[in-house]
Amino acid sequence: MRSIFEPEPIDLARACVVDVEASALGRGSYPIEVGVAWLDGRVMSWLNRPTAEWLERGVWDPAAEVLHGDSLEQMAAEGRPAAEVAEGVMAALSGQLPHSDAVGANDAWLASLMAVTGHSYPQLEPLDDLLREVTTGSDKDRAAEVEQAMTEASARWPRRHRAGDDAARLAEMVRILAVRADRL
Repeated sequence: MRSIFEPEPIDLARACVVDVEASALGRGSYPIEVGVAWLDGRVMSWLNRPTAEWLERGVWDPAAEVLHGDSLEQMAAEGRPAAEVAEGVMAALSGQLPHSDAVGANDAWLASLMAVTGHSYPQLEPLDDLLREVTTGSDKDRAAEVEQAMTEASARWPRRHRAGDDAARLAEMVRILAVRADRL
């Protein structure tokens, strides 16, 4: 029997990882790409065309462009309209348990995206909650398990600062740990 101080187990079949790439870090930044990945290997991502309001009032940091590799011109040409991206993200997250390794930042960028359509979205939970679910032992042992799993996941998903790949790498790390813990 679980005590009132122990959290309820997470339904790993509904768990997913969300990552958002942005135009900059901090105030005035806006989402440019959203990725969602599940522990079963599914990955979805959307390149977001900035809205006129974001372009007018938002912040575009050239350092962010170097980091993620997308120019404003590329997003205008290849990105999907923000409302379409918001609808896609909402459909993907419906009934799911979304987690993030950067809840505060990703939550703010998702809020900006969803404001385009007026939608709310499922609250992001810390990725650490998933990691606690699929690891055991002392903090030191857990850290070593997570580090080893991240090394393996990074070999499969080496590209960084792309929302789909970053979400997939984190989901793969959790999947590896869940398999080792006999949870999947």
